[in-house]
Amino acid sequence: MKKYLLLSGMLLVCVFAYAQREQAEYLEAKRLFNNAQYSSAKAAFGALSQSEVFGRHASFYFGLCAFQ
Repeated sequence: MKKYLLLSGMLLVCVFAYAQREQAEYLEAKRLFNNAQYSSAKAAFGALSQSEVFGRHASFYFGLCAFQ
């Protein structure tokens, strides 16, 4: 029983760490966009465009970067 509890706790930690990494990447891409570094921001948003959470926003900003 303790093994399952420990395993599910570790799984939750991994899921939260992954979500925070995506958020950090999104915020870095927005910082690049705001600093008019459009080619770098476009690459960063392109990598995030498949994300479930940030996919739509990343695709929008990817289009804005391409327009610039």
